Amino acid sequence: MAGLIFRLKAGLLDARRNLARQSSRFKFHSNPITMGTAVVRAVESQDGMTADWVKLPYEILDTLATRIINEMKGVNRCVFDINSKPPGTIER
Repeated sequence: MAGLIFRLKAGLLDARRNLARQSSRFKFHSNPITMGTAVVRAVESQDGMTADWVKLPYEILDTLATRIINEMKGVNRCVFDINSKPPGTIER
């Protein structure tokens, strides 16, 4: 990691927008318990005006994803957001 983590956030994507492939058709899942995706974002910044995503080691990403999937009911996928600021934003 190049610098200190300025902000580390996790959130859930809207499960109603997730698609699951069933045979040759796609089906929207409307029950948030059936399919959920967790998003993790870590950024480094000096002043909060600009930020870059933190290059976390694979071991940390593996631990984060494993714990989130195993300990959060209804979550079966974990993704890491690599968006910088700008163009992205840093949520408060």
